[in-house]
Amino acid sequence: MKKKIILLLVIMSLCICILGEGADAKEKQLKSQDTEYEYKDRMFGISPMYVTNDGKIHYLWYGYKSGKEYAEVHRDSIENKKIENTVLFKDSSIDYAGVFSDIRIIDDKYLTIRMNYNKKGQTAVIKEYNKKRKKIFSYKDDIDDKNNTNTFGFKGWDDGRNIYYTYVEYTYGENSYKFNTRCINKKSKKAKNMRSFKLDVSEIDQPTMRIKIEKQKIYVLCKEKIYVYSLNGKLLKTCNLPDGERTIRLGNGSENTNYLTFNHFSVSENYIFYCNRNGIYRWNMKGKGGFKLYYNAQNDKYFGQEYGVKDICVKDKDTIYIMLESMKDYELVSPSKIVRYSR
Repeated sequence: MKKKIILLLVIMSLCICILGEGADAKEKQLKSQDTEYEYKDRMFGISPMYVTNDGKIHYLWYGYKSGKEYAEVHRDSIENKKIENTVLFKDSSIDYAGVFSDIRIIDDKYLTIRMNYNKKGQTAVIKEYNKKRKKIFSYKDDIDDKNNTNTFGFKGWDDGRNIYYTYVEYTYGENSYKFNTRCINKKSKKAKNMRSFKLDVSEIDQPTMRIKIEKQKIYVLCKEKIYVYSLNGKLLKTCNLPDGERTIRLGNGSENTNYLTFNHFSVSENYIFYCNRNGIYRWNMKGKGGFKLYYNAQNDKYFGQEYGVKDICVKDKDTIYIMLESMKDYELVSPSKIVRYSR
């Protein structure tokens, strides 16, 4: 009898796994809903959207006060259809010559990384504020520029004891981009290099390259693949991107032609969500398969010719937010619309 019960439990477990795998692959029926977004014409350095401990979606941005010698850092919080704006803190060190490279929320802290150029070279200015908006960490890290390099793509992460930041280095004359990660101990304020890694220039479309640091991992979106690395530069996962159109051409084909893009991704637990013109795809990083269509956008007006995607953020298994820019607002920094997709 005991053996029969064990066999029955094994069969039930297999069925659940099989059904679960099938359910994971099935497309979801999502409904779109606009948020009550108030356009702001003085927004700069808009961060990606983040899910925090309170279950809300947030993004950060900053604006210069006319005639003032400081910038105000704002937090927009999205809940259902409403967006609530809060002025977090002021920073007199921010000017047009040294804008934010990364500004983000990690749990209850606000991490900012700014590139500063001076006669000696390049300096990364790292600052962190707590939920009471008090500055709790500040560090200036000089970046070696002896090899005539161009750096960009700064992204940061805080694990509680250390702050990590990754930046991309392009050396003129070489055929690769080098991804460097620095680790700064918050207590001792000592910095060290982590192991770097390189990707061939042919793999990367620099203007549309996307880099994220989430949960101790570095994610790089390239032309045909997404790469997942450890903070110490070890390649952990790679996955081919799904087929589908990713850009809408604006202009008449001249050298100054611009594009609306559908080429963004979001990390949520063990999944990566990615969108192109066909819709939203999902990749289970612990599974054996690649990207599977999660939401079919065939009849979705926002995946047509008028809008492009500035960012995508997964709140939970039932709710996804997409930040859009329209063709008429392309020259503006501000997003045109934020849409919630939910079941």
